[in-house]
Amino acid sequence: MTPQECIDRYGAISNGLWDEESKWCALVEVQPELQQHVLNVATSRCLIHIYCNLDMKQAMLNSFQNIIDRGLMDQFKTFDGCFMIRDIRGIPGEMSAHSYALALDINAATNKLGTPGDISDEFAQCFTDEGFTWGKTFHRQDPMHFSWAGF
Repeated sequence: MTPQECIDRYGAISNGLWDEESKWCALVEVQPELQQHVLNVATSRCLIHIYCNLDMKQAMLNSFQNIIDRGLMDQFKTFDGCFMIRDIRGIPGEMSAHSYALALDINAATNKLGTPGDISDEFAQCFTDEGFTWGKTFHRQDPMHFSWAGF
């Protein structure tokens, strides 16, 4: 979704606050197969829940199930965030998809902004098959990043 589409659907973010957050976001439990395998970097514990936009919930869970079903769990090391109100790095004033809890960062330590990273095409396809765009395909590569493209 474009920044304007996010504003139109979810409301504006002002002074670091999103008035509509409680309407659109919730804590979502991830599949048990992930809970003991993936590290949530924010908590330094196993990944059990993700606070995300409810519009993205099913696509996210389907993507995770794709990873499990396709035998790619060994490639999912860390979950590095979803919701964080902030500008797109390097573009002041333009809200990141993370601001609306519509993006996921995965395996950040080895997939830094501006690098090709090490996420495989097969792993990324688990997300793109469910309507996500992959940051590795951006002009400025961001291979850890998966944004939900919307409806």
